[in-house]
Formats: sequence, structure tokens, C-alpha cells
Amino acid sequence: MKSKQLAQLIRKLVKEEVQKQVRSVLAEQSAKNASFMEVQQPVPEVRETKQYTTNSALNDILNETVQSTDYDTLKTFNSSDARAGFAAMQNPMNSNPIPDKDISGAPMNPNNITTDVMKALTRDYSELVKRF
Repeated sequence: MKSKQLAQLIRKLVKEEVQKQVRSVLAEQSAKNASFMEVQQPVPEVRETKQYTTNSALNDILNETVQSTDYDTLKTFNSSDARAGFAAMQNPMNSNPIPDKDISGAPMNPNNITTDVMKALTRDYSELVKRF
């Protein structure tokens, strides 16, 4: 038997064996996925429907929203939450918008900006924006 024939025979045997193994692994995986997909969803409790409006479509949607449990975990906001949010906007934690460190954490002086960077920052980009 020549070496080319032996190589072809080995290649054919390996190919057949790989196909068998792939089929068996895929069959196992699909069986696992099928059992995973069969997880039962909890049965939602049915609340009685109320008449919110005379429009039947809108009334159905409002009743579905009431029966939904997605909104049970949302936080309710009050006036103190609004005041705290407004105060945070007025006095942010980092009140200095000019960075004093570069991306590696090394200190930098914002007054020492090179001319090419200054040109890029002060360039009129209106023509470029119009192209888009």
C-alpha cells in the first residue's frame, strides 16, 4: 500500500469517526436544551378587571398593565427624591470639567496643550457636519 493511499484511508476513517462523534454530541446537547426549555412559567394570579374608561381597547390595555407584575419592583419617587436629584445636578461630585490627569493616570497641566490639539479643538466642524 502506498503512502498516499494510506493517508487517504486514514483521512476517510477519521472523517467518519468525527461525523459520528459530532452527531452524538449534538444529540446530547439538543436533549439537554429541550429539557432546559421545558421550565414551567409561574402562573400569574388573575385580578378582576375594572372599568377605567369607556374605550374598550384602552380599558383592556390598562387592565393588562394592572395585572402585570413587572411594575411591582419599581421604586416610587417622592418630592425628596426629586430635590436630591436636582441638588446632585447643581453640585456634581467632580466640579472640575478640565482633567488634571491623562488616561494613564499621570498628572498633566491643561495649560500645556500643543498647537495641533488646540487647532483640533477650536476648528469649525460645521462643513463636516453638513456632509452627514
